[in-house]
Amino acid sequence: MASSSSFLGKASFCVAAIVLLGFSVPAFAFAKQPELSAIEVYPIGDSQAYVQISGFALNGKIEVHLCGGVQTISKSNYSKLPKIDLAAGMSLERKKDGVLLLSHEGKLDCIVPGNLKLEKAEGETPAELAERADLSGQIASKSVSTTESIPRLTPGVKIVLVPTLNTELAEFLMADRAGTIASWRAYLGKYPAGQRSGEAKTSLSVLYVQDGQVALAAYQASLKAPQPDYDKLQKAKFSLDSAMASAPSNPAMDALAQGIKQEARALNSKGQSEIVLYEKALANRTSGYSHLLNAEDFYHIMLNLDQKAPETLSLGDACKKQTDFRDERFVNFQENLTANRPDQAYEAIKPFVPFAQEYPRVQKALDALYSYHVDQGKKDAEKNDPQGEVSEFKKAEAVESTPEIKPMIEAAEEQAKISADSAAVTMALNKSRGAEDDKDYFKAYEVLYALTPSQRKMAPVAERLEALQERYVSEALKRAAELQRTYTSIKNVSDERGVQSAYNLYSNCYAITENPNLKEHIRSLGDDLSDYYLTQAKHFVGLSSGTGVNVGWYYMLKALQLTPSNVSDIHAEMNAAKAAHDVRSRLSISASFSDQTLTTEGANFAERLTNFLATGLENHSSDTVKVVRPNESPGAPPNFALIGEVVQNTASITAGDKNTKSSMYRTQHELINPEWSAADRVYQNASISLTTEQQGLVGAQASHKKKEIAEARRRVDDAEKKVEAARDKRDLLQKSSPEETGLPYNYTEQVNRFTATVEVRFVIKNTTGTAVGPPIQVLVKPEKIYTKLEGVKESDTMGVHDVEVPTNAAFLAEVDTDVSGQVLKQATEAIAGLPAAVLKAADSNAAEGDDQGAAEQYMLYLNSTENAETPERKRAQKYLLDTYNFQSYGESAPQT
Repeated sequence: MASSSSFLGKASFCVAAIVLLGFSVPAFAFAKQPELSAIEVYPIGDSQAYVQISGFALNGKIEVHLCGGVQTISKSNYSKLPKIDLAAGMSLERKKDGVLLLSHEGKLDCIVPGNLKLEKAEGETPAELAERADLSGQIASKSVSTTESIPRLTPGVKIVLVPTLNTELAEFLMADRAGTIASWRAYLGKYPAGQRSGEAKTSLSVLYVQDGQVALAAYQASLKAPQPDYDKLQKAKFSLDSAMASAPSNPAMDALAQGIKQEARALNSKGQSEIVLYEKALANRTSGYSHLLNAEDFYHIMLNLDQKAPETLSLGDACKKQTDFRDERFVNFQENLTANRPDQAYEAIKPFVPFAQEYPRVQKALDALYSYHVDQGKKDAEKNDPQGEVSEFKKAEAVESTPEIKPMIEAAEEQAKISADSAAVTMALNKSRGAEDDKDYFKAYEVLYALTPSQRKMAPVAERLEALQERYVSEALKRAAELQRTYTSIKNVSDERGVQSAYNLYSNCYAITENPNLKEHIRSLGDDLSDYYLTQAKHFVGLSSGTGVNVGWYYMLKALQLTPSNVSDIHAEMNAAKAAHDVRSRLSISASFSDQTLTTEGANFAERLTNFLATGLENHSSDTVKVVRPNESPGAPPNFALIGEVVQNTASITAGDKNTKSSMYRTQHELINPEWSAADRVYQNASISLTTEQQGLVGAQASHKKKEIAEARRRVDDAEKKVEAARDKRDLLQKSSPEETGLPYNYTEQVNRFTATVEVRFVIKNTTGTAVGPPIQVLVKPEKIYTKLEGVKESDTMGVHDVEVPTNAAFLAEVDTDVSGQVLKQATEAIAGLPAAVLKAADSNAAEGDDQGAAEQYMLYLNSTENAETPERKRAQKYLLDTYNFQSYGESAPQT
């Protein structure tokens, strides 16, 4: 194909030759064509480039032929095609299928270049002729410095004819052709206030919105994955901000903003839920520091989305409240530890101890506290204070149970035991010698016998006991006989103590002498005590509603310790009382909620809440709390009842207007292969020729001329061969291939606002119906936005997809679940305070002279609190000892 310079050169040579030969040349042969200027935008790799051309021509002319609907253009019909001169304001574009289109007067027409010489009889397609287009002219400017010649008119090239060359327009056309954010930004970077900057900004805004829609859709799709892609959501917000900075607001921009806002609200809900889970972990002393970190992550994402939104501020306040509380506690820890107040230091960070594996700051504090106690223990060892050493090492172990601390404790305990034994033995020996000096051999022996078994085996003690045995036994038997004569029956605690003392003396003497005569005294007194205990047990167990079962049960345990003859009766009574004791000996509580809403919404929520609470309480504190469900029939009424009501439980939907939205979807169509089309035309022409030759053969046969018949037959044979060859060539080619195309379509969007109001109240009461603590209210009014889409195509290419919108009932059920968790948290905290209420009731009963009621409550208090030497537990134990002679109650778990 000739270039611009070669074509003009040949034309000049021809004219010169004609003049030299003396031929005359018509004046019109040298008429100058109107000169055109053009901007050609052409693809180069993944981007676009341009050249500005002066003196533009197409195959040496500015004249082109309109296709006029002709599918095959041959030599015979080419010259008959309508012609049109190219002019400024027109544009040419070669499409993907190879066809060349001319835009003029508001319409698009198929064209083929002018000045073509056609030789093929079968003709060619417009796309094939477009391939023979030759662009000529001079390059006035270019975007790619290495471009040396005018790029060919290949598919994807667009040429705009302009009155005058214009670099700003060329840059605009190149950016428009590229249709990317980068291309428009490059254009606006060069011409921020150019003639076409407004149009460029609008186009840039559209692309930003499209990018934002794709990013938002990708984020929404990632919500189904284990880890949502929050970067996509932030990219969508960046695109929205960029679009808003480029052009005024429009419906597409508003829709993107609404979608991002909806997701931000969802993030706020997730962040608030993480705060609730973190607070629950704090309250329950379980791991869960990650929930605070998650909440902070959501907050930082929301800051990037909309830092002034109420939801962002709310979540930020919630995070700050928890971090301030945490930081304050750690400051308090350091101050107390520096001031040698380790116990207060530990209390400061105690809520965070379960977070040690998640939050290094906790582990660091624990390490410091551990080291403090170890150092103090070593200092106590240097001061010869083994008990202090043990105490400090055990405190260190309570902070961190390390491999090296156990041997240290064992060594310190061994040393402390040796020291304690030595001190106790020395003191007992001194007291025993003093009593012996006073001729009180009974006391002299008892003081030594009161030592521990291991201390009694120590040589000085064992020798003294052996020396005092005979005198002690003599005195002990006298005292036992006197007690037995004095307390002939057991009517009260004083009698019990007298008989029990006699029983103990006879038992001690038998252990020393093994005198068989003493066994009868022991058996007789044991039966008397056992009968008394069983009588007392039946009395207390028989009180209404299990109000004395704890006292009665302990009487039976005391009876069994005596190996009595009525053991079968005791076991029978224990079996009968077991169910009641199982309920009354622990913090037992019934739980029930009633529905006060009188609405059909949230049906059965009260029942579901009751079951949820019961299960939650059982899982949380099954060792200390007995939960009685509404359908259970326990052996006795529980100690407490949690009575609640569902006051409000409603949800509503406010449906917004349906808005029509535009998007694109992917579809496929069959693209005919140009080579197959050309081969098919050859085949069709060959078939027509065959038909013509066959008709000629028929005519020749009618003439009965052998030579004509033979020639006609030969031509038919040749035509058949051509048809067969053309068909075979065509059939070897692929007729078509699928091509994906994006097409526009509309769908509808409706924003639905879900709101709910759920209010639950409950109070804990004791067996008298008196409230224990104030009523507790849980009130939530959540709001959530769901966007309902209709008519979305599965092959949507803009990231639009159907969003599952819950029903009113499903939304309310979700809220109910959240409320149930809050109720469980509040109930757990309230139950944790019940032992203090039990102790208060016991003290009140004791002050009013209700011995049985006080004893029951004191026993319940001891059963439901940790075994430690606290003033409260000591007070309860003393009361049980003084009133019912229950020795050392609560020092071990209650037997069942």
